[in-house]
Amino acid sequence: MKINLKIINTKKEHEMCLDIRRQVFIIEQNISKQIEMDDYLVNTTHILALSKEKVIGTAGYRRTDSEIKLERFAVLKQFRNLGIGKALVLFILEK
Repeated sequence: MKINLKIINTKKEHEMCLDIRRQVFIIEQNISKQIEMDDYLVNTTHILALSKEKVIGTAGYRRTDSEIKLERFAVLKQFRNLGIGKALVLFILEK
């Protein structure tokens, strides 16, 4: 499977990230919407994972006072165990 990874640049792409997180964290894992949808509180760089133009995963990273924090990795259930999470990590580390 060919995976394209990109840093989001638009509000539409940010909404795509949020849609994946809603599906994985809120619907599938029953995480509170108030906990999961707090992007306005932190300055995170978001990454999209796409396959054949379909958004299949997302992740983010942000700088803290002492480090870079990787967070909010989410891959749609049908695309798990295919190396997408690993690809997201490697992409972030390269950036």
